[in-house]
Amino acid sequence: MDIKVVRRNFYEYLQSRYPDNSNNHSTASMAFYSTRHEFGVDFTQIINTRTIPIDYKEKIEAHFRTINRKNPRNDASTYENALQLLYALPTALRQCTIPKEYQS
Repeated sequence: MDIKVVRRNFYEYLQSRYPDNSNNHSTASMAFYSTRHEFGVDFTQIINTRTIPIDYKEKIEAHFRTINRKNPRNDASTYENALQLLYALPTALRQCTIPKEYQS
């Protein structure tokens, strides 16, 4: 399954689970942030093992500091929470092959 399909499945899952949440699109985007930005976290590991690396929050926070985010610590927590929601997506909708451009 293509990663874009998994992202769409995740968004649809969020919409069905949290229909009144106006941030579902942003949450889906945050969960897949490491597929679009390099900061030392392997998305393949995240999606296939259902484990957030111990240093994920530290690495993404450092990345946010580098790009001058206003509140890197809070942003890192928000992105980590988005990944936790991704793990709630049923396994069949989360299975995917990661295109080479997204692999570390």
